[in-house]
Amino acid sequence: MGAGVFTGPEWTILQPDGQWNAFEPQAELQRDAYGDTYACVSFSCNNVHEFLHNKLYGVALNKSDRFLAIGSGTVRGQGNSKSTVAEWNRTNGFVLEQFCPYDSNTTLDQFYSPISQDLKAQGLLALNTYLFGYKWLQDNSP
Repeated sequence: MGAGVFTGPEWTILQPDGQWNAFEPQAELQRDAYGDTYACVSFSCNNVHEFLHNKLYGVALNKSDRFLAIGSGTVRGQGNSKSTVAEWNRTNGFVLEQFCPYDSNTTLDQFYSPISQDLKAQGLLALNTYLFGYKWLQDNSP
């Protein structure tokens, strides 16, 4: 298809009034007393999925932000790109927060410690149940 042509599934309006407050996931901060994780893109990606999961299935989901940040190659003090995080999530799945935690007692060295191959394998198992995708929107700015 030519430039500017959308491909992929059609959009479905899931929340016509635009009020998603009732589906808000557990609040999580991307920084603690030890500093900023620079994992804002991972936190954001997971939050979108957590909102959707709660809306579609009526069950709260808490994906590990640390798993996504480290797996996708987030750089300490620098961050990551939206496309890198989205693609890694799409191809590697996720684990729940309890298996790869981050909380106010986690140092930045602990946050950035490598994730194990066993944990990566567990993340891939999620792809047996979930299908992740994304598409870029047309820029209509002047």
